Amino acid sequence: MASENEKAFFNNLYINNHSIMLKYARNFFNNREIAEDVVQNTFLVALENVDKVINSANPGGWLMNTLRNIIGDVYRSQKRLLDIYAQFDENLNATDFAADLRIEYKGIVGEEDLDLLFQVYCNGMTYQEAADKLGISISACKKRIQRAKIKFRQALE
Repeated sequence: MASENEKAFFNNLYINNHSIMLKYARNFFNNREIAEDVVQNTFLVALENVDKVINSANPGGWLMNTLRNIIGDVYRSQKRLLDIYAQFDENLNATDFAADLRIEYKGIVGEEDLDLLFQVYCNGMTYQEAADKLGISISACKKRIQRAKIKFRQALE
């Protein structure tokens, strides 16, 4: 459990850095929700490493370096996914690509989870659009996407 000083420290850190970090992440991703996810993940890593952040000479810099690493991880994951299929057919269009991926990954996770991941990460659907399509709240949609990503990642490992 975080002490009151740690809570106050992270509250100030969040207030002073969140918008800058979100702008930075938006430069890499054309999907606002993905940018928000990487920023959230950065703060989660910071909470897990509270001693390192507090003892850092530049906590804001520590956050930005962590954000860059997380952005790199997400970018590399997306690129790996694209590279897998680019080697099969250099003339794939976006529709063919999505269809091939669905065939390749069918059965790894549930059909609904797979469809949701494709809509958000391959087709650029926003979380709000996905939530509306599913008839659920945006927070429930984010949680469903998070769980689907975990299942997908575990199935691939």
